[in-house]
Amino acid sequence: MPERPAMLSLCAMVLILFGMMALMNLVTSEAVPESMATLVGRTDNPLSTGMQHSEAYQRFKKAMLVPTLLAGMLGIGAGIGLLQGREGARKAGIAWASIYLIMGFAAAGVNIVCARSVIDKMELPPAVKPEMEEALRTALMNSVLVSAVFTTVFVLALAVLMVVMLTRRDAVAFCTMKPFGAPSPSKR
Repeated sequence: MPERPAMLSLCAMVLILFGMMALMNLVTSEAVPESMATLVGRTDNPLSTGMQHSEAYQRFKKAMLVPTLLAGMLGIGAGIGLLQGREGARKAGIAWASIYLIMGFAAAGVNIVCARSVIDKMELPPAVKPEMEEALRTALMNSVLVSAVFTTVFVLALAVLMVVMLTRRDAVAFCTMKPFGAPSPSKR
């Protein structure tokens, strides 16, 4: 058996890591109560609180439970399979990258839409002068947009990188057990 390419090992580790993170996210988001205090003290973030009380955001979170569970299990399974050189695992890794990309775009879009709604309805503290309200709302929305752009760029970069690495000739050769550099059989 040829030696496993280093990029394939890296893909396997990324798949396992992100699969485990998805599953841990499911457990913590369902097991930890909203009102739980942090070690430093209770955090009062009106935007986060508003998002947690947004019906649309809660529906999205519930709708993402099954895809997140499946993506987590697919990532772990594909990562383990890649370490064993399985062709199905390589294809599952490509499928995982596509699913991860769609889920990332969906999350960024929903965060923008729901945050806009929450920010528009948010009651600001009395200390905020009326002439500063619009600037504060704009600053809050800008922070949401920056976060969404970062998420989108990260998700896109990771998904493209995974697909590129999993479709490299040496990765395909290792997973199909073809000798490296051997031409593929021609169809007659």
